[in-house]
Amino acid sequence: MTGAQVLPEARACAEGWGASWGRAPVASDILLAERRGTATLLITRKGDTGDLVACTVLDPATGTTGAELLNPAADTPAPESVSIQSMGSTSGDDDVWHSDVIGRAGPSVTGVDVVLPDGGRTIQASTSAGWWAAWWPGHQAGQADAVRIIVHTATGSRTYRTGDL
Repeated sequence: MTGAQVLPEARACAEGWGASWGRAPVASDILLAERRGTATLLITRKGDTGDLVACTVLDPATGTTGAELLNPAADTPAPESVSIQSMGSTSGDDDVWHSDVIGRAGPSVTGVDVVLPDGGRTIQASTSAGWWAAWWPGHQAGQADAVRIIVHTATGSRTYRTGDL
């Protein structure tokens, strides 16, 4: 997805931070965005602060469900590997659970998959600008080491336990 496609969600996220956000987001601030149905997970720059924020908007009509600061200075992982910056589960007012995992991707990473402990359901992560992110309905991210991460490169794929990243 392009920054322009999710600019309304990024602006809703910024509004939730109030004046501390600084200037309103523009499309080029959005590093990564992933949409499933009406829900969107995005990583965006926070005004001119240099900070990065991950925002989750489950329903554009009701605004941002969650947001967290990411470490923009986190080291880029070694070639063909990834790191995890954030992983968790949350529920909205409707008591429906959503999980996400966000991390950095090293050079030569061509894709990332998240394998859930519920029988092997696989979620394809979005990758862009040295970051990767995936979200899905359910509370599996709260099960920490039961989730597996598959890192794809031009030379093959390797599976990791989240605790090893």
